[in-house]
Amino acid sequence: MTEMTISRHLEQMAEKYKTKTALRFPAENLALDYHSLKLHADQTAKALLGIGLKKGDHIGIWSLNSSRWVMLAMGAAQIGVAFVPINAAYKSEELTYMVQKMDINCLFVMDSIRGKPCLDRLEGFWQNGKLDNWKFPGLRKVYALSENPLGDLKGWEHFLSQGEAVTDAQLSQAKAQVTSRDIYSIQATSGTTAMPKGAQLYQYGVLYTASCYAKLLHLEEEDISCVPLPLFHCFGNVLTLLGGLLSGSTTVYMESFSASEMLKFLAEEKCTCVLGVPTMFTAMMAQPNFDPSKYTIKKAGMGGSYAPPALAQAIMENFHCPGLVVGYGLSEAASLVTLSDIEAPVENRLRTVGKPLPDFEVSLYDSATGRTGKDLPQGEIVCRGEGLMHSYYNDPEETAKALDRDGWLHTGDLGSFDDSGYLCVVGRIKDIIVRGGENISPSQIEALLLEREEVQDVQCVGVPDCILGEEIAAFIILKEGCTMTENQVKEYVGAHLARYKVPKYVFFTDRFPINAAGKVLKRDLSKLAAEMIRK
Repeated sequence: MTEMTISRHLEQMAEKYKTKTALRFPAENLALDYHSLKLHADQTAKALLGIGLKKGDHIGIWSLNSSRWVMLAMGAAQIGVAFVPINAAYKSEELTYMVQKMDINCLFVMDSIRGKPCLDRLEGFWQNGKLDNWKFPGLRKVYALSENPLGDLKGWEHFLSQGEAVTDAQLSQAKAQVTSRDIYSIQATSGTTAMPKGAQLYQYGVLYTASCYAKLLHLEEEDISCVPLPLFHCFGNVLTLLGGLLSGSTTVYMESFSASEMLKFLAEEKCTCVLGVPTMFTAMMAQPNFDPSKYTIKKAGMGGSYAPPALAQAIMENFHCPGLVVGYGLSEAASLVTLSDIEAPVENRLRTVGKPLPDFEVSLYDSATGRTGKDLPQGEIVCRGEGLMHSYYNDPEETAKALDRDGWLHTGDLGSFDDSGYLCVVGRIKDIIVRGGENISPSQIEALLLEREEVQDVQCVGVPDCILGEEIAAFIILKEGCTMTENQVKEYVGAHLARYKVPKYVFFTDRFPINAAGKVLKRDLSKLAAEMIRK
């Protein structure tokens, strides 16, 4: 399998399963069998070649879940073009950063999100009002994902027409140049830096990880998985997409998550498997139309953020789902590091995040002694193996911080192993807020608020939340004589960043707690915020 590519995998699956349904998109009233999936991927690959893209180039996909999202990802991978998944909630400044930082050569955009036109967020992308005169040197084309043009942007049908002159022989030649060590995707990942880094994932690495996931979850041909997870996250475009295709099962994709719609799909599609982050399961159980008797769930996979054992137990019992597993991973490791087998003892599956993937090393690191080993009582979780990223794109400094000389990826998370070899995640070393499965860099919000002339200093921290895991709290020191309201803070952040990055709590203060070295004690701020919220 070490020589396997996405193209070879699609060919094998199309030959083996032919007319068996691979993917369903209820919002589009569309079902694709394995043979049709390959044909659509080939057609998309030809179109990408037709517009001049080649192995090593990058496309950006800025959209909610759709069949065309999948076609672009699979088509690009077949010819060695890496795709860059872009969060659908991104505003203009974040989108601009991604296009520039990840050297996107061709961008595909959706029509609208939550009723707001996306074309507005492309303002400033071109110069002198000419669509062929893009501000960014590497950006050559921008297409709409809709059938029809989006403003002056050409639509999907026009894009596909660009591949009509590309022959089967030319496509085969392009496929033959791709190896298992070529890049599948450049996955945006938030860290302690203000803006996302791009984790470059190998084709073989993602196939390996997805294969482990499918085997541990015991995905079989007759399984039907319902997926509300966004494809722009690694959980979506590696584990659910490739894992489903590797197993020969059927995957049903929601356009975006809605608890009531999710329950409807679970019943109507007769799903046997459900995948999501803890907040999605919590939201579904809170719905008035939640009725376990309507569902046929036998297995479920949960990850993306911390899931307390009590919550995992409640999900398993309320959904009548005996095969619930909780995993741990990060984008730099193709979304999965540890996972339990669904046949493992219930206690192990619910109170831990599982065992290391087969043929994948996971250990603990003590920064004080420099020692690495599973026998440490506690330490930073480190891992190495085939699923790891190649590097952060165009960022050798951050790559060197994450990957050490011995090949260990330093996750920034604190963990411990139990006597049976199961991993327990204790907390996070990196200063990241995880809200509803979204990784949020506090420094990005802080940098934005510091642009306001009223703000002297600002610190953003995470505070516990029973629904989303964490919420954002902003502590702000205003300049003397200046005033600012809580609503002004929220509106300003919301105008420039995705909605999920807007602080729920805003506190004005005159000082921050600091240590002897003058470093702000964010942990103390988090505790203070929690206390103030309870009052």
